[in-house]
Amino acid sequence: MLDVDAAFRWSAWHPLEGCWHGQSVPPLPGLYRIRCARRDELAYIGEQTGLLALMGELSADRSTLRYALEGVVENPDAAIERLLARGVLVERAFSSSFALWEGSDVDIEARLREAATHIAAEPVRALARYLPARPVVARRHSIQTGTLRFFNVAYVADLADLERVLQETSSADGMVLLFVRAEAGVRRDEVRETLNRLRAAAERPVLLAVLDQPTEVREIIAHIERLEWVRTHTPALAGDPVARREIDARRQLADARLRAALGGGRVGDAVRAFAPAASWYDERGEPVRILSERSLNEFLSQVCRRTYPRTPEITNELMNRRTLSSAAAKAQRILLEAMVEARTEARLGIEGAPPQLSMYYSVLEKPGLHVETEPGSGVYRYTDLRAHPDPSWQGLGAAVDELLGGSSVPVSLEKVIRAWTRRPFGLKNGVLPVLLAQVLLSREDELALYEGDMFVPELSVPVIERIAKIPQTFSIRSIPSSGLTEELVQELVPLLRQASGNGGAEDRAADLFCGVVPGGRPGLLQVIRPWVQFVATLPEITQSTQHLSPETAGLRDVILRTADPLKLLFEDLPRLFGVEPRAEPEAFAARVHRAMRELRSHYDPRVLDEIHGAIVRAVGENANEPNVRTQIATRALALYEVVTEHRLKAFLFRLSEDRTPRNAWCESVASMVAQRPPSKWHDDDLKTFHVEVGALGRRMRSAEAAAFDTVPTRRAGRALGGGARHVHLSATTATGHQYADVVRIPAAQAATVVRLGERLIAWLQANVDDADLRKAVLAQGWQEVLMQARQSTDNVTGAGD
Repeated sequence: MLDVDAAFRWSAWHPLEGCWHGQSVPPLPGLYRIRCARRDELAYIGEQTGLLALMGELSADRSTLRYALEGVVENPDAAIERLLARGVLVERAFSSSFALWEGSDVDIEARLREAATHIAAEPVRALARYLPARPVVARRHSIQTGTLRFFNVAYVADLADLERVLQETSSADGMVLLFVRAEAGVRRDEVRETLNRLRAAAERPVLLAVLDQPTEVREIIAHIERLEWVRTHTPALAGDPVARREIDARRQLADARLRAALGGGRVGDAVRAFAPAASWYDERGEPVRILSERSLNEFLSQVCRRTYPRTPEITNELMNRRTLSSAAAKAQRILLEAMVEARTEARLGIEGAPPQLSMYYSVLEKPGLHVETEPGSGVYRYTDLRAHPDPSWQGLGAAVDELLGGSSVPVSLEKVIRAWTRRPFGLKNGVLPVLLAQVLLSREDELALYEGDMFVPELSVPVIERIAKIPQTFSIRSIPSSGLTEELVQELVPLLRQASGNGGAEDRAADLFCGVVPGGRPGLLQVIRPWVQFVATLPEITQSTQHLSPETAGLRDVILRTADPLKLLFEDLPRLFGVEPRAEPEAFAARVHRAMRELRSHYDPRVLDEIHGAIVRAVGENANEPNVRTQIATRALALYEVVTEHRLKAFLFRLSEDRTPRNAWCESVASMVAQRPPSKWHDDDLKTFHVEVGALGRRMRSAEAAAFDTVPTRRAGRALGGGARHVHLSATTATGHQYADVVRIPAAQAATVVRLGERLIAWLQANVDDADLRKAVLAQGWQEVLMQARQSTDNVTGAGD
């Protein structure tokens, strides 16, 4: 036993030795007070209390002090009470220990009693604050499969709370429930029964850790709560270092007791703190022995192996995760585009070493989901998952078949995703779009894709992007391939090829919608898909026009609203044509091809030819002339610098583009006149176009007449000429109406005009003696011709009806 002098010297010269759990403690002033006081039994009790507090190995409780004072002080308990009364000692009620009191104005015990009245008795919530329930990772399983598996952690105060906690949505692969009960002990059969019931309903494993000493832990946590309340609600502590040190010392004592109650676990992390101190139960309700953090990690990995035994190995940290970073999402989007556009190329045509290449290696090439058709051929294809040698990948394909089940009702892709993300696969969200695209592309001859209620004819890049973002709007259906269906398809394909013609450019284009598939044995979807795709990509005016034959319009409407390829081929089209494909395959193929050809030719050339004719007539030209567009462009360029009205100027500019292809020129002029592209017109828009282009044509010709009067003859001839002769004629009636026009006489027709003019003059001279009367006859005839031309232009809409 050290004396006071030695203890004082030790604490004064060795401050690092006298520490309290790693924190340096200065020499206790209480020791200095005792050292200077009269040396009696009370001083001796104070010495021993101070030494115990300074060493920190033993708590200075009543039993320890009795042992230390045995044989020195006659009545230790009475002596302790006298020191408490004199303020030399202070009793820490929670730990039942004593400490030297250095003097303070803060009554800590009174403040603790007050704190108890303000703090609600919620020790589980308090435990969650001081031991946070952080997620824990199953490291071994995550490293082996490349799929990060983690367990969410939650506190529960009663077994009845388990179902409530599990109903909370979570993306975790499992749950660890920390059970802190008011009383010690829990029946094992009760735990097993509860976990087995939850196991049937839960989509993930549920593990339970029951704290073996819940009452003691609850009391310690409640005391820590009161200490923290005193610390934050006692302003006097700011100027009282003695009271602050006392609060710190009591908190350190509480932490030490909490560590001891938890079996020496790591304070600060709930699962690791509970690991050695709790009774653990696996997802089946069976007890498990957990002695260390390492055994806990191994236990979690074993649970993952049992729960997700068919997780395929995907070693890519960029993609194989629940939420992708912005850079990974961009790489995934580029990979999806390559999967559609470069499906037959090595590495999907990816050059260099971008992030999407590592995704391709991990998800497609390494597992053998994108392979070469023949060694050395350089042509690649997607592997059907159902034929994969690895049971994990094979199981993903089998899960799709199990959902489809041969039913005629489409299955939502959301159900496929749910099956893949649950046990026994447990896939992460990041890889789902790529695997969905792989399945759809590898089985495109048997899986029909729907968006809403509409059949999707082509798995294009926009469709893939929508699947990645909103898969719940898409569904799939397996199209059964019966022997009768296959025979009919094989019989129809050559007939459709024959009906499509023999080698012309137009006929080869027709192959696209006649189901002609190069090589192999085409299936039903390979015949129907091109039809639906062709009709879906028709110009809007063709999709809505009523100016088609009844059969063609009916075929278009049936295909546009089709949701069932089988019903389309065997019910809708036979009902429309009145021809059964099984009984009369040749007639059926011919009717389909004829209707498709009419659809294809509606916009180009029918609508575009009508637009071209309307433009030429509106400006007063002859559509049969070989250089009619050059003549129109020459006139338009001459007027462009003269007119100022914006709409007419824009019309002239479009007319002057004679170097663009004919169809593009028609679409350009028509788009300007109607304020929208002709491919997006409806029948009424075409009628309106005839009216508008006729009005613009009249304004153009009026501008030409005005330019002829105001521009010098040489300039007008140079501007409006182009090898033709122009004559400006006008007539004014008695009512003041004026009719004017510039008559263009092409060089090729000049001789005819001269000959007919001479015959007309000769007839007038022979039949009309008065020269003024001859002028009157010519003026009246000219006025009638101008009025008829004006009326003809106004009624040009009749050409579109």
